[in-house]
Amino acid sequence: MVRLGRLLRGYQVDLPLSSQGDALVVELDRLGRVYGANDRAIEFWHWESLTDDQEGVHLYELFPGVDSVCLLDALEQSFGGISCRFEVSLPGDTVRILSLCFEPLREQRDVYRASLVVVLDVTESRVIHAVQNQVTHVLSGATDAFVVTDSEGVIEQVNGAYFRMTGYSADEVIGKNLFRLHASLSRPDVYKSVWRGIRQNQGWTGEISNRRKNGESYPEHFHLRVIYAPSGRCCHFVALMADQSDSQGMESTTWKKANYDWVTGLPNRQLFLERLNQEIKKHRRIGHPLALILLDLDQFKEVNDTLGHMKGDVLLEEAARRILHGVRETDTVARLGGDEFAVILPECLLLQVQHLAHKLSEILAQPYDLGDGDRCFISASMGIALYPDNAQDLHTLVKHADQAMYSAKAEGRNRFHYFLPAMQQEAQNKMKLTNDLRLACQRGELQVFYQPILDLSSGRLKKVEALLRWDHPQRGSVGPQVFIPLAEASGLIHDIGNWVSFQVITHILRWKKRFGQIVQVSVNRSPIQFDQGDALWLECLKENGLPGNCITVEITEGMLLKKSERIQQTFLDYRNQGVEVSIDDFGTGFSALSYLKQFDIDYLKIDRSFISEIMADESDKALTEAIIVMAHKLGIKTIAEGVETREQHDMLRRFGCDYAQGFWYAKPVSLFDFEQMLEQTQSPDGVFIFILGGDNARKD
Repeated sequence: MVRLGRLLRGYQVDLPLSSQGDALVVELDRLGRVYGANDRAIEFWHWESLTDDQEGVHLYELFPGVDSVCLLDALEQSFGGISCRFEVSLPGDTVRILSLCFEPLREQRDVYRASLVVVLDVTESRVIHAVQNQVTHVLSGATDAFVVTDSEGVIEQVNGAYFRMTGYSADEVIGKNLFRLHASLSRPDVYKSVWRGIRQNQGWTGEISNRRKNGESYPEHFHLRVIYAPSGRCCHFVALMADQSDSQGMESTTWKKANYDWVTGLPNRQLFLERLNQEIKKHRRIGHPLALILLDLDQFKEVNDTLGHMKGDVLLEEAARRILHGVRETDTVARLGGDEFAVILPECLLLQVQHLAHKLSEILAQPYDLGDGDRCFISASMGIALYPDNAQDLHTLVKHADQAMYSAKAEGRNRFHYFLPAMQQEAQNKMKLTNDLRLACQRGELQVFYQPILDLSSGRLKKVEALLRWDHPQRGSVGPQVFIPLAEASGLIHDIGNWVSFQVITHILRWKKRFGQIVQVSVNRSPIQFDQGDALWLECLKENGLPGNCITVEITEGMLLKKSERIQQTFLDYRNQGVEVSIDDFGTGFSALSYLKQFDIDYLKIDRSFISEIMADESDKALTEAIIVMAHKLGIKTIAEGVETREQHDMLRRFGCDYAQGFWYAKPVSLFDFEQMLEQTQSPDGVFIFILGGDNARKD
């Protein structure tokens, strides 16, 4: 092994800036063996000398516990002239996060003789970033003002309460030094006290005098804490400030905090309920009509997640201002929490209520300027309940308005709904059915049915789809289109999904023992299930010695658009264990074609809506053929759903479709009937051959 300086002579390479300083740099040959390193790398891996005895150390030996396939893929790409950068976790007593950059070393045009790996330890920066995000998330909803600075006291973040307390805008404080901005902190006695507290107690608390932008002085309770990096150095200061001036008296201030929302200045839920109760009592005395509108901002969570909670607060303030501007002086507007508002409309006729709902929809749909060049568009879903037509008491009125609001959301958002008695009946039915679903697994009411998926070129059964069925003791068969949304809304989908996966694994083992074959099973996964990951059933596969490709996970197109860290990690786990992925109902959702090449997708399932009209509708025929051709160009196989006729089967074969399923081959059947089907169709050499259109494909 030699030092890098000698080896790099004659090579052409553009090293990234991050390769300087504390970076570890090693040089690899095409087989992944180390034959050059810088001093930092030699020190890090304890190579005492650079003699030939050190040659032969392999890439995966440098990073024990890291997926070797991932490392070798990056090495291969670099020898193809492609730079590759990613992060890995290095296990040990203390987990380290390393940033790896594979850079090709070019000797001459399109000739690559070596790969240079630049390694940076980014553990500390990642920890600091995570802590900072946690602090921001926790304190963004604080009623007191807070400031986050860097290690020098330069302000990086402030919350909305700080702006309201001081009168300064974000542009006027971000980038300024906190200790200079708060002049009292610079007084010699205070300054010494602050830094003594930081050294001894990692923080300081005290009373100081501050000045608002308009020049007004006010007493301030100031609390300063230090955030330390894993290395022990100071990386941030967090300051919490509370205005101690009491112009209206402590009692008045306490009452206001208890009854008004600190972000929008509107009445909060407590004061809203008091005023609604007063209006109901007034109605009972004089009989004037009363209406309640509950209003929920659509897409507000996306704004919070993408732009941050501070921009979310700006949006809430502007939405509150618009609602107030749109109603009468006698109406009450309140913020109930989150992105939910309420409007009490006393002495309001039905026509006036409808006019106001239209008006609010229009003004809330106008673009929002959130500052710093950030703009967003949102809409609102509204539910309207009338007193006493829809309710006889306060809590029932609020509940019915809430049901109407969620009905508006379910129908596509950006609209309003009046409460109807059928909504209450529907809500009660859903609650009863959800309670029954909680006990369905324990009572043995859930079953896994199977529908064969055939190889179109040979008629062999290669795959099968697992379909969940619920046989309710009173209602009979409850369709998945009814109970799956209930399971998702209630969180039961996690337990039910794991139960289905374990059932499928048990059945695969059973078929392997009975028929000597592994039948690949497609299992549908709800987007919500990805929140908890698939570690349990993936581990179950390993424990039973089953290959990962005995399972195909079916997801919807919308999953590809989320691109969360959890989803990306799950896809990586699938790839590492050999589990295949199928996009269900392709062509009916987002059809995000650009995402197909970013994820390891094995199958596209062409939706039955295309197949059902493939013989009569030229557009469906053209789209089906186009999907098959596109998928094959990307190395993805296709499965046609809902095949019901010989003509559809023949057409799909001509188009080159790989697999198909549908009633023309076989309906979904119970475990017992499916095993009978396998027994009848298994040939002497062990494969399962279907007689297309025959009796074996018609079992119920």
